[in-house]
Amino acid sequence: CPNIPAEMCGLELLFTKFVRGSSFGVYHPKTHVGVWRQVTIRLSEKMEECMVIVMHAPVGRGETDGDDYDERLKEEQQRLVKMLTKGGIPMPPRVFPKALLAGNKPAPAAGGDEPNDADDDTAGADGASKKQKL
Repeated sequence: CPNIPAEMCGLELLFTKFVRGSSFGVYHPKTHVGVWRQVTIRLSEKMEECMVIVMHAPVGRGETDGDDYDERLKEEQQRLVKMLTKGGIPMPPRVFPKALLAGNKPAPAAGGDEPNDADDDTAGADGASKKQKL
């Protein structure tokens, strides 16, 4: 997607690699098994900083049972910090359709014509139907 910075896509790839190599699985809300629940990534291009927030399941849920959970989680946290701080963020190749880059409208769907003004029917403040051109 052209509106997502390449660094953000690189962080997503890095975190996907981390989760796939983890000794813990992804949390499943129906079975309550797994550890990794959500990742939130915020990026400031102006400040050249990013923040990664990782949510995991609490102790005593599904595969988190066991005495060694805290130790295993600390090892995973250290592994993630190492992945995020060594060597920089991988930059995936970004290929976009020319129509998106040029700002052109996408071609109409097969068998369909361009939308006409009759398709843009919205209700006004008085409840009366108004035609609106996009």
